[in-house]
Amino acid sequence: MRTLRNVTLFLLLVATVVAQQDTGMITGQVTDPSGSPVPSAKIVLVNVATNAQTRVVTSNDGLFVATPIRIGFYSVAVEANGFKRAVRDGISLRVQDRLRVDFHLELGEVSESVSVTSEAPILQSETSSLGQVISTKPVSELPLNGRNFIQLIALTPGAYIPQRNNSLYQDFLIGINGNRIQNNNFLLDGINNNTTDNNQAPVLPSPDAIAEFKVQSNLLPAEFGRSLGGAINISLRSGTNAFHGTLFHFLRNNRLDANNFFNSGRPKPAFQQNQFGGALGGPVYLPKVYDGRNRTFWFANYQGTRIRKGLTRLFTAPTAAMRGGDFTGLSTLYDPETTSGNTRQPFAGNRIPATRFDPVMQRYLPLYPLPNRAGLANNYILNPKYSDNNDQGDVKLDHSFSASDSVMFRYSRGDREFIVPLNVPDVPFNGYFAANEFLPQVINNRGAVLSHTHTFSPRVINEARVGFNRLYATVTPRSQGKNLATEFGVRGVPDDRQSNGLTQVGITGFSALGDSFDTRRGQNVFQVLDNLTLISGRHSFKMGFDHRRTQFNLGQGSSPRGSFSYSGVFSQNPAGRTGTGNPFADFLMGYPDGASIGTNVRAGIRVRNYSSFIQDDWKATSRLTLNIGLRYEYTTPVTEVADRMANFNIAGNSVVLAKPGGIRERALANPDRNNFAPRFGLAYELNKKTVLRTGYGIFHTLEDAGHHNPAFNPPFSASFSYPSDQLNPATSLRPARGFPPVGFPGGNFNSLFININGRPFDFPAAYSQQWNFTLDRQIGQIHIETAYVGNKANKLMANRNINQPLPAAGTVNSRRIFPGWGNITFQEPRGNSIYHSLQTKVEKRFSKGHMFLLSHSWAKAIDDSDSTQLSTASGTGNLQDQRNLRAERSRSFQDVRNRLVLSYLYELPFGRGRSFLNNVSPVMDKMVGGWQVNGITFYQSGRAFTIASPSDHSNTGSSNIRPDATGISPDLPSDQRSPQRFINSAAFAIPAGFAFGNSGRNAGTGPSQTNFDFSVFKDFAFDGEGRRRLQFRAEFFNITNTPQFQIPNRTFNTPQFGTITETINDNRDVQLALRFVW
Repeated sequence: MRTLRNVTLFLLLVATVVAQQDTGMITGQVTDPSGSPVPSAKIVLVNVATNAQTRVVTSNDGLFVATPIRIGFYSVAVEANGFKRAVRDGISLRVQDRLRVDFHLELGEVSESVSVTSEAPILQSETSSLGQVISTKPVSELPLNGRNFIQLIALTPGAYIPQRNNSLYQDFLIGINGNRIQNNNFLLDGINNNTTDNNQAPVLPSPDAIAEFKVQSNLLPAEFGRSLGGAINISLRSGTNAFHGTLFHFLRNNRLDANNFFNSGRPKPAFQQNQFGGALGGPVYLPKVYDGRNRTFWFANYQGTRIRKGLTRLFTAPTAAMRGGDFTGLSTLYDPETTSGNTRQPFAGNRIPATRFDPVMQRYLPLYPLPNRAGLANNYILNPKYSDNNDQGDVKLDHSFSASDSVMFRYSRGDREFIVPLNVPDVPFNGYFAANEFLPQVINNRGAVLSHTHTFSPRVINEARVGFNRLYATVTPRSQGKNLATEFGVRGVPDDRQSNGLTQVGITGFSALGDSFDTRRGQNVFQVLDNLTLISGRHSFKMGFDHRRTQFNLGQGSSPRGSFSYSGVFSQNPAGRTGTGNPFADFLMGYPDGASIGTNVRAGIRVRNYSSFIQDDWKATSRLTLNIGLRYEYTTPVTEVADRMANFNIAGNSVVLAKPGGIRERALANPDRNNFAPRFGLAYELNKKTVLRTGYGIFHTLEDAGHHNPAFNPPFSASFSYPSDQLNPATSLRPARGFPPVGFPGGNFNSLFININGRPFDFPAAYSQQWNFTLDRQIGQIHIETAYVGNKANKLMANRNINQPLPAAGTVNSRRIFPGWGNITFQEPRGNSIYHSLQTKVEKRFSKGHMFLLSHSWAKAIDDSDSTQLSTASGTGNLQDQRNLRAERSRSFQDVRNRLVLSYLYELPFGRGRSFLNNVSPVMDKMVGGWQVNGITFYQSGRAFTIASPSDHSNTGSSNIRPDATGISPDLPSDQRSPQRFINSAAFAIPAGFAFGNSGRNAGTGPSQTNFDFSVFKDFAFDGEGRRRLQFRAEFFNITNTPQFQIPNRTFNTPQFGTITETINDNRDVQLALRFVW
């Protein structure tokens, strides 16, 4: 602890917080005609939009550094005795840019002036970090489906979108350089903009509100921490001396859209989407009262979204014959009540007598509709309704008290209410809905920041910020308030708010029935940070400190209504499982292979983060810049506001309760004080057009407070599991019998087979090592960057059931390692990953009416675990054999071998002031001038996913069992792949009884993606300079109408295996818009 105090005190004395992360730097050298440095030259940088000035002087080496300064266009002037005054205009500074602007002065009087209009330097010759800036024009003009700027992050080399996420928080998840999707860090105006439980961005500004953003993807400076992946710095627009604004309305409906691939031959579902709003900014000006030009500016924006959309869903419904117990022509069914040792007798005629039907499951049957399509698999299509109401806005104020002091304040607010339907149609039951569909999910977010910048001298600048963000999200089932479980005949379900609804039923190969549980989640993050910039000769120092206090409150159930799972093990032949049994047959007879029920969870998680850093950017020579930094991060162990936490003590086979006292007693964990993160990099100018960059750094991630599992333990909450003995049907917890009473009689835990959670008392933070070797080349106005990028992460959080029994016959609970307990899920710092890639980028910034960005990544990612956010869809995060972690090492779900993406804007060169037809009449100019085309095109190779067995052949109570591999490739030839058959089923086989499958994790490869988004604009100018114009847009998403398929069904030995029933995107969408700009 003394070491931590000394380190923190030292950095606090030197300075305090994170450097200003939404600004940039302009540096350079001033020389005379002979090339010698000019010391004490006066440099004045003027922001063209606000007239704000920054003044610095050159060192004895003629060097100058201006930082931190706001992004925008600058004019830079240099004055020195005996030389003509030199001015360079048109310098564009972007987020986190480190621009090199040199001056070669001419002899003469200061009263004489030499002006040069130039474009901003293209090469990054002062930093070893990699990243991509997306500026105002592409943010507002590239085609964006849903106007969500997150999509543009994927223009960066090494970044990709793994899947759409129409659930909480946002619509897109982002992976960067092989890191887990929750390992990114979103910053809005330099302040934290992350959710606590999944690290996504809660505040998503409108494209009309964003000045620009930068994706920093590798080897970030020491001022950046908190995550192993990329940092996304979003800077909102500010007001200027002139009033500027926009009004817009974007419209989509089903009249112009193509039908969904899986809805072919049916009417297009209803669809209406409206996005509307505006933005306005300028100086604070009150006639005869206050003139804020050059001093005080404001900016405000609002965007509303209204969506009413019919989705296309395919699922499997039981046929009329199956409902009546007739399985003629299907897998042979065996009667569980004839079990004798390892044998069973088949049902006569493959029919189950009606007298054997379970009365409770019979009440569930009407919730499944009859098929409306042919076949046994994917034989029902429906168009459930999705709705989304979203309102979001921001207000920003900037004020300069003097050339030395300025402040900024920003407030953001968002309110969203939406419904995401699942696969089963609505079926009313006694006035309530028993299908698995949510009531509106509600998300409210708030965010604010206040910053103050003070210039002590041209060489010493301090900036302090305080920030706050809040998010509150709820999910409410439509059957809330009605105990449908009891009405359906399921016994033992408590009658309270979170237990109301219908017990969940999962049948392998069929859509689940029952209600999801009521959820309430809220977070508050308070942040205080300060930084100091000190320029000394060839050194530019930054030093800082950052403190964050996080509150995460959770109220939800852990299967409070109970659940039953049916996989077909009781209608199989135990002596030869292949070709026998049917999950729906087990459902009809009421023989679940597993059941569970839990209690409600109430938790108030608290955690604090402290970080400090020092960075030296040293201009060692005129060509060589060294970036040297050290960051230290300390996160307090997680506590619960009322000490409602418990941990499992392996040595004592017991539960340890949190208690008042020190941090270890309350958190049940030891602090991790070892998170030092050195960074080193260099940039070397081989010549004026070529730069070599390389470096190495260590990065740490924060505690994932939202998934801290000791808060889900008895006696505060609990989950009970009841796995069955596959050879003894009497052990199956049949629905009519119901659940045993839920509770802890006499405070006794370890005789009830309670599922419990735990984690080691020593839980170090995950860390990654990052490196790159990069060559940059400028050819004209084109920047070409080629980089080898690497990333190796260790101590990633991963779950493991340390109480998994060995495969064998008999009841699961009787063979547990820790008797009396159910599953013991340990969160462990055991995950590892490694990523190698060759990344290429070719970029031309916007000038002369066009721009483009072409990026390609050729990569390989390997890991042995994955995030919970992706494991459900892909199966990549689930362990099969808890004792054989080596068997989990495989290519990662983040493994995107090839990704090529091209984005472009092109103003057609026709009409007045253009290259062609520049002398046409004004009337003709209205027709031929003002046209622009834009687009985003990408190709992405298929992602990996894990093949699953249909049932627990190992008899270990696990749902993560894999089949055997036969040695045949699971990948079909490309000409044989189709949505009806995408995987070679001959590559797998059912394992022998009581054994794990030997196929590896992520053995399957999903479909690749190719997509073309395109748009056409027409501007109608109302003045000669086009400052006031009406813009008409026609935007075409997936213009080629190419379906982008989801991962296929991965459950082996089911009729659905290898079939694809969903697309990632819609088929061709057309969006029309009007946008007025002034």
